[in-house]
Amino acid sequence: MTKHRKTLKPGEADHRRPSEAATLVDEALGRREARGRHIQFADHITESMTLIHGILNDQEHCASGGSVLGSLLRLEAQLQSAQTRLEPRARKDSHHHREDRRRVIAYYTQFSPIFNHPSPAASDTSLEALRKRPRAWLTNVTSSSHLVPSLQTRKREISSRKREQDSLFTTSSQFEPISVEDRVRIAFEIANILQRQQFLRKLTKALMLYGCPAHRLEYILKHVSDTLKVDAEFVYLPNIMLMTFFDPETHTTETHFIRQSLVFDMHKLGEIYRLEKLVGHGEVTVDEALEFIDRVADEPQFYPSWLNPFIYAIISVCGSVMFFGGRWKEAGLSAGLAMFFALYELFSERFWGFRPIWEVTVCIVIGFVSRASTKFGFCFIPTAFSSFIVILPGYYMAIAVIELISRQMVSGIVRTGYAIIFSFLLGYGVSMGSALYRAIDPNTPTDTAPDCQLAANANTCIVSESQYYHFLTVPVFSMAYCLLLRARLPRWPTVIFVSVCGFAVNWLLSCIASAPSQVIQVVPAFAVGLIGNILTKITSKMSFDAVLVAVFYLVPGSLGLKAAIGIFSGQESAYGSQGASFALSMIETCIGIAVGLGIANLIVYPKGAQRTPLLNM
Repeated sequence: MTKHRKTLKPGEADHRRPSEAATLVDEALGRREARGRHIQFADHITESMTLIHGILNDQEHCASGGSVLGSLLRLEAQLQSAQTRLEPRARKDSHHHREDRRRVIAYYTQFSPIFNHPSPAASDTSLEALRKRPRAWLTNVTSSSHLVPSLQTRKREISSRKREQDSLFTTSSQFEPISVEDRVRIAFEIANILQRQQFLRKLTKALMLYGCPAHRLEYILKHVSDTLKVDAEFVYLPNIMLMTFFDPETHTTETHFIRQSLVFDMHKLGEIYRLEKLVGHGEVTVDEALEFIDRVADEPQFYPSWLNPFIYAIISVCGSVMFFGGRWKEAGLSAGLAMFFALYELFSERFWGFRPIWEVTVCIVIGFVSRASTKFGFCFIPTAFSSFIVILPGYYMAIAVIELISRQMVSGIVRTGYAIIFSFLLGYGVSMGSALYRAIDPNTPTDTAPDCQLAANANTCIVSESQYYHFLTVPVFSMAYCLLLRARLPRWPTVIFVSVCGFAVNWLLSCIASAPSQVIQVVPAFAVGLIGNILTKITSKMSFDAVLVAVFYLVPGSLGLKAAIGIFSGQESAYGSQGASFALSMIETCIGIAVGLGIANLIVYPKGAQRTPLLNM
């Protein structure tokens, strides 16, 4: 027969269990161990006590099998209950045994004339007495009070075993031996486990949000979880982390999916790195770590959002002169288009419909204006490319190659495909904008001027302006990226120093030594990674921000864009027959950067970090 639980009406509550659970929660929070804990520890205690209270008191939960942890709790309760009932039951059984013997002896004495074969006269008198006995006599004889003592003992043993077999399906009265002290102890153990798991979840979200390199996420989280003695596994996909917590003693698992987009903030990432070191060395408790993460997350943004248009403009001016062979007038026009790009980005964030296509639409506008400016002596490539240099996918391609080298196949392949498709997406938008203007004005001149031909083949050594301007543009480019990545002022000298060193090595190998392309791809990345790792080892501070800005000088985001324009523009562009070669060059350069950074890590940390997880590229 199926049992149904009483359905509560709206506004009606079960007053018995919540009141009992609330009493236990108050008892736990009043203990000395609960003082000074994190603000959410009370929530963990409440959740733990509710779980314990539900397992011990919910009859339907017990009948349905429950979990292994619930079975262990019930087993502990049965053992304690059996120990407390053992001595009283033994005394009671001995008392019943004596009573049964006395009743059997009295019964035998009462009917002894029958069993002893009396004389016929006596027999007739006894038989007459037996005939007049009440009908309930037989029932009284065969009742439990008149059975043989050995049979009575066997009956009690059988019924006792049956009750023990059905003990898992009985009411909560059998769990009374679990004292309040035991429940509070179990609640504290479960609350501490929940708190460590919550810290790992918050740490994961912070690392993903503030810009931790993707190939280091699993390594860092595994290192921290081992330090906290939490049995967990982590699998990273782009913008998604899969976390699974194991309980080998109870054979249970708990999986979390954490989704978080990337917003670079080097100052907060440095604070999280400092927290990792303290946790790894056991210098802070989990409560202090949770409070620190909450304080970092609640810290307001240091640089206001209205600075973004000016930051984009500065980066576009420097990038136009250094990377795309632009003159100062193309740099000025690209700065104006970059400010429009920043405002358009802020506009698209307020309207959900623009988010999927805002990069394409803004590139159409930029391509249209850049093609129109060629009537006034401007060059198309430096004007258009440097306008959205901030979103060029060179960094994502470099990270994708590093992930593939690190044997993280899924995220590496996904990110590689995204970088290539995103390059084609931007190139498609620019080509469409240019084609739209040429449809309006077919007499628009192409990039046939000598300066524009020079810009089309620009590289580190071939630029339109004097290379002495690099002494100005390289540090200013680094400062602008410090603002964009939310690095604080004390970190600027280190970031600028590493960036200048990387650019200097690249320039010397390209322009002075005329080294092969493979050497130019590997050695600058090795120099940047080596300097960053040495600074980390000496200062015990994160150098990822400095290495990241320096890598922006090396990543070939423009190559992917040139490949896309070559594919979509056909023979009208200087890149018409070079689209595939540009795409292969982009992948080849990223492989060289990954190899250089890997060699630098091998030299400085041949055995890896012993107690502090590395946060570098």
